[in-house]
Parts: sequence; structure tokens; C-alpha cells
Amino acid sequence: MLIETQATVWRKGLATNSDATSFASKVNTLTEPTGDGVHNVGWGPPPGPQGGVTYNAILIHPYAVAGDNDTFSMRVIGWSLVRGSGTVRDLWIPTILCELACTCSADVGVANSAVLATERFADTLALVGTSGTLGTNVDVFSPTGNVKGHAVIDLKGSQKLEFTFDSTSAGATGMNALFKGY
Repeated sequence: MLIETQATVWRKGLATNSDATSFASKVNTLTEPTGDGVHNVGWGPPPGPQGGVTYNAILIHPYAVAGDNDTFSMRVIGWSLVRGSGTVRDLWIPTILCELACTCSADVGVANSAVLATERFADTLALVGTSGTLGTNVDVFSPTGNVKGHAVIDLKGSQKLEFTFDSTSAGATGMNALFKGY
């Protein structure tokens, strides 16, 4: 038996880095989530009684415009569709898949690239509160020592994915993450 994993290319979580100083509230909505930071991670036929196909998980590398050891937090939110019928409208439900506390390192991007030389990858990642189950639906690799950290997050069947940020330090001004599904 051959087991294969679909490899996707890295994408930015946000087109424009976040300067948020608190997490935006996410509530059930009749409106399909869109905008910067919202990504379709499902494909196939429109979700119906049988649904469609989505990635099992994503791999992320958080980063920010910050100094070494500056901190920020990020949430990964999964959006799932509840299909209405007749006169009952569809409903989109957000689920916080995980929240991570991130500490920036000396590991930076490269000038004129997707991650700039002024943006620092996080080398320390910590799962916050009960926002995931370490080793079950969130795997965190937090090497410290200026080595890029990462997390693998189970999407739990979400059709859409959203990245939100909270600057917990005056130094972290532009927060973002690279991600890819598999």
C-alpha cells in the first residue's frame, strides 16, 4: 500500500501584515467569510449533505516585524458551513482550532522575497490554554535558539481557514504566518 500526501506551496496567511492589538470577535454568520486572512481549504462540489474535500492539516511558520524576543499571539480559526434548506439560510460557524503564543527569533526572511529581511520567524511557540490538544490535533515544534518553529494544526473538516493576530508586545508591529495544507 502506498500512502501519499498532497504537497502544496507555502502561502501567506495575510496579504497585509496585521497590527491588531486584540483578537477580533468571530461569531456565527449568514454571510460567507471572506477578506484578508480567509482562505478556502476545501474543494470539490459545493458542500451538500455529503460535503466536499479539505486538507487534513496545515503546517504554519508564524513571523512578525519585531525585535528578537518580542512576542505576539495568533489564532487559527476554521469556518464550517451548516447547509440550510428551503427558506432556512446557510450558516457559517467559526471554531478556534488553536491559539499560539509566539516569540520572535533572529531568523529573518530575505530582502525582496515573500518574507522580508525585516520580518522575524518565531522560534518559540506555545499552545495557549485549552485551544487545542497537544499531540492530538496540534503539534508544536518550538526549538528556540533562533531556529524557525512550526505547528501542525488539524483542520477538523473546515471549509475555510482564517488567521487572526494579537500584538502582546509593543515591538511586534506586523504579524503574519506562512502556511501550507496537506
